[in-house]
This record gives sequence, C-alpha cells and structure tokens, in this order.
Amino acid sequence: MALRRTRWRAQRKRRIQRYLDSHEVRKLELGTGQLAIEGWLNTDIDPRLRCAGPPVLFLDARRPFPFQDSTFDYIASEHVIEHVPYDDACFMLGECARVLRSGGRIRIATPDLAKLLSLYRDQADLSSEQTAHLVWMANEVLQDASRATAVFDLNTAMREWGHQFLFDEETLRGILVEAGFGEIQRFGVGDSEDPVLIGRERHGEIANNEVVNRFETMCLEAVKVE
Repeated sequence: MALRRTRWRAQRKRRIQRYLDSHEVRKLELGTGQLAIEGWLNTDIDPRLRCAGPPVLFLDARRPFPFQDSTFDYIASEHVIEHVPYDDACFMLGECARVLRSGGRIRIATPDLAKLLSLYRDQADLSSEQTAHLVWMANEVLQDASRATAVFDLNTAMREWGHQFLFDEETLRGILVEAGFGEIQRFGVGDSEDPVLIGRERHGEIANNEVVNRFETMCLEAVKVE
C-alpha cells in the first residue's frame, strides 16, 4: 500500500492542475468512494474503489491537502468524517477552510448520532423509518433477522465500516465554527438552496436503501467566513 500511495502522489499533481485549468468553478469531493461525479475533483484514500465515473485522485483527509489556499468554490464530503478520529476530523475541516475561497461552501453528510439514539429511546413506538433502519441493519449488515433491535443497530453503527466518531448536530456545528465556517444550515438528503449541491448525496445507492439513508443522515452546509 505504501508503494501505491507513493505512485498515486506522483501522479496527482499533473491531474490536479489539469482540473484547475479546465474548471472555472472548482469543486472538491472528499471520500468519493465508488461513484465519482463529473465536474468535481474526486479524491479518496483508496482510488481503487471507483467503479464508475471520472478518475479519482489519492487524498488522505487526515494529512495536509495538496492544494494552495483559496483554491475551491465548493467542497463536499459524504459519509467520510465519521471514519476518522475526532481530532483528525477537526484537522480535516481546518484544511477545508484553508483551501476554500472566502464565501465558498462546504457540505458535510454524515450519520446523525441523535437519530440513531432515537432507535433506543423510541423502541416502544417506532416510526416506519426507524423500523426500516433496524430491519436493514439486521438483514443486510448483520445477516440475522432476529437482531433487528436498537441495541444491535447502535453497536453496529458505532463499530462497523471503520467508524471512528459519530457526530450529533451540535458537535459538528461546533467544529465547523472552530474551523472558520459560518451560516451553517441543515438540509435533508439531496436538498439544498444551492443548485450545485442539490442531489449531491449518493450513499443511498451504495446502501441500496434510500429510506435508511434519509433517516440516518444529516447534511450540514456552511460558508467560509473571513
């Protein structure tokens, strides 16, 4: 893996410059995963994950980004920030603020710990969306229908997929402010007041269940302030 990363680093400078030269509105995607998006500079810690769309460049969000200050107009990150420890998440958002121009916009989509905790709090009277989450986690992840309970769901959400730290809205807002962002707004999956960011989330395709994704995911947008 170390050899691959060395090769990926060597390749990306030219590709980054090619993207910057050919796009007036510059948009950075962190943690592209399987579905790269046209018009964005797609990056991931493992570019080999890509199965569709344009090329994906290597980027480790826990390390300094390979971009100059004020390079991008937009940054988007979907189901990524929960995969790094809290301090690394703070660093990641600081780098996002550095490489965004003043007035640039960031959109972070991530599991909402408060929503997941509601599965336990409301277990005597679950909504259809909450029930769908329990059933999906048991059947698709744990592969045991008898484990469609809040206890199994919560433990799995905290431990699976390499999750390191699950945020609630208050905590995520707090580190966005510390990083230099303001005008923070919460939106539903795929919703935005900015046309560029409408329909951005694709995690429901990966999970093969849009109801589950909409239930658990919070999307915060913020603007880089002076």
